[in-house]
Amino acid sequence: MNKTDELKRIVATKNTTLDALAAHLGINRSTLYRKTKGGIEGLTLGEMKEITCFLGLCDSERRDIFGV
Repeated sequence: MNKTDELKRIVATKNTTLDALAAHLGINRSTLYRKTKGGIEGLTLGEMKEITCFLGLCDSERRDIFGV
């Protein structure tokens, strides 16, 4: 499973949507899709931190998605 798929899986398990995540980040859903299209490399460190907080990720989930 690639990191984008892992992010989508965790978003679903947290009972939220990519639309809600994009809104929290202050970006359009299509922008979020473009940033994560080939992996999570398109995300800034700040966005990664915001996603971690928004989804309430534990350390292992954060590492699975972002590798940091």
